[in-house]
Amino acid sequence: MGKIIFFVFLFSASFVFSQTEKEELELDNILNELFNTEELSIEAKKLSYLYYTLSYSDKAYFAGRDFGIDQYGITPSLSFMSSNNLFVSLGSACYSELDPQWDLISLSAGFSKFLGKVEKLSLTGIFSRSFFLSNISDLNPNRISTSISFTDKNFKIRGSGGYLFGGSSTFYASADAEYKIKLIEGQKLTLDFCPEVSFLFSKQTISEEISFSSFNSIVNETDVFDLINTQFSFPFEADYGNWDFQFAYAINAPKAIGNETDISQNGFLSFAIGYLVGL
Repeated sequence: MGKIIFFVFLFSASFVFSQTEKEELELDNILNELFNTEELSIEAKKLSYLYYTLSYSDKAYFAGRDFGIDQYGITPSLSFMSSNNLFVSLGSACYSELDPQWDLISLSAGFSKFLGKVEKLSLTGIFSRSFFLSNISDLNPNRISTSISFTDKNFKIRGSGGYLFGGSSTFYASADAEYKIKLIEGQKLTLDFCPEVSFLFSKQTISEEISFSSFNSIVNETDVFDLINTQFSFPFEADYGNWDFQFAYAINAPKAIGNETDISQNGFLSFAIGYLVGL
């Protein structure tokens, strides 16, 4: 199959640490997890592709945080990629303990372009729009994001940033590094181990109650931009014909922001399957 690389940054960028109800917070982060900065490259220059993916995570964490809800997540998507590296993607997400479990449909469009003849540096830009069943004003249905990556043999570094708007607007930045270790390389089957570390930064609104006396207090809100999560991922990636498979274990090391308490490291298993069709 023509090689395709889909890097998905799973991050949540619009936490508001105040009196917002948990369900609103979770729904906003579903949006942020579903549409991320994606990067693709296609070896064949004269074909277009359809790419079907289905991913499963045994636990769902948002920006590395555990809100005390034991739930799994399923994310299907369908992407069309043209030979000039333009793409359109349609996706949704299911979280087992939310009501309703299926709450949104998201559509994104973007491009990916190599910079220079050696094809080591690439740039990606995306616009995303999501449609919710729930009508919550603080959710951000729109996202503009971009990423730039540098690849040298088996090593890749990448930086990205984005702006979410349409509700309680915010922005984020992410940086990660990956090293690919080839385990099997045959004509039909390849198997790679690709350890990765990623850092997520986001603008947060921190609410702090300042008391002057027993009957007199004010709430002070401050916007900060800071590191909110570090993730270590250990995926095995297999490519067999038109099929792609990934099995991974990831560890989150979230950083407490504002008055967060009881924040701790956590981990989860994930599995993804993809199928590529040439047009």
